[in-house]
Amino acid sequence: TYTREALENRVHGLAVVRCTLSTTGRVTNCRPLKSLPYMMPMIIGSLELRRYTPVIYKGKARAVDYVFNVKLVLPRR
Repeated sequence: TYTREALENRVHGLAVVRCTLSTTGRVTNCRPLKSLPYMMPMIIGSLELRRYTPVIYKGKARAVDYVFNVKLVLPRR
């Protein structure tokens, strides 16, 4: 969901965020590599709600870093 400030400033484009996928599939420890003004708390919050299948290496779940590319397009009015 766009923030009021982001809508008023017509923010759009690509945000790049590096996060850790935990051994349980949770997204944690997110940090922006390329940010969009007024939107980073919403983007990081949305990413941290996601769940994935954990990465399995040599038969065990492993925590790994993953880079998410989040493209924001202004909603049509």
